[in-house]
Amino acid sequence: MKPTQDITIFSLSSFDYFAPNRKNIIIDQFELDAYHRLFVKKECETIKSNRGGLRFLFLGGKANKNNRKPLLDLLLANKEFKARLDWSMFGVKDKIDDIVIEDNHYIGYPYDHMLYQTTNFSIVAETHFDGNQEFHPTEKTYRAIANMHPFAILSTPYFLKHLKDKGYQTYSNLVDETYDIIKSPSNRLTRFVDSLLELNGKNIDYNEFEFTAKNNVNTLINNAQNTREIIRKALQ
Repeated sequence: MKPTQDITIFSLSSFDYFAPNRKNIIIDQFELDAYHRLFVKKECETIKSNRGGLRFLFLGGKANKNNRKPLLDLLLANKEFKARLDWSMFGVKDKIDDIVIEDNHYIGYPYDHMLYQTTNFSIVAETHFDGNQEFHPTEKTYRAIANMHPFAILSTPYFLKHLKDKGYQTYSNLVDETYDIIKSPSNRLTRFVDSLLELNGKNIDYNEFEFTAKNNVNTLINNAQNTREIIRKALQ
């Protein structure tokens, strides 16, 4: 690229290091993709409401992340929690969904919508977890939001804070989210599990989550539509 060349860069995060002083439009690819697949093309059905006492869903994807198999082992070690948990993890248990892997990559679509109908709280172990990795929500987060699932997300420090900066609401009134600010991966994992076990011990019904869950679906749709408009204007 020539120093004087007028160019717009679309990227998932800041591109300033590679191309300083360029117009850099940051887009959330996975948020936009979830909107397009689920609310435009309607590739998969989304759940409009959930009812009843807590039942957890953990679609762990590939086990080769430090926040997945260790998390699963700790949850299954608790008999009461295990009784309320539906889970899958490639290479650990026959999958309970029909999610496709292409070129060793977890696509996330299509999925069996009944997984979200028969459960009502998603446990998400995101792609980024260790070290200084950036905020990176993927289809794992946005599928839960699109299906009106409350969630607890184990990822990089301040992940929930960054999610709230995008307009989403979290569930700190019902779930201890102090794990989100812990920088040590092992300590963050331990606190995350403690938060889930504490939640499991509460007498909570889904209707306590429903208002926030509906708002989050609307936020996903609005964010994606705004992103499409930004891209459209930039390409004019």
